[in-house]
Amino acid sequence: MTLTSIILLILIGLVLLILEILFVPGMVLGFISVILMIIGIIFSYKDYGNTIGTIVLGGTTLTTIAAVYWAF
Repeated sequence: MTLTSIILLILIGLVLLILEILFVPGMVLGFISVILMIIGIIFSYKDYGNTIGTIVLGGTTLTTIAAVYWAF
């Protein structure tokens, strides 16, 4: 899987998480967003090794925390 598709999975998950917080209550979009982000992180570890996987994990974590803080 290319790095572009991994980033796209994580960004779609982030957008769905923000939509869940702001507009659509019910935890369905939140569950889907977490699954998409986890899949993106797993593929980054599998395809690019531990270093890039850890960078993607840290970046996703920090971006998600910032987005949730901003959405609230």
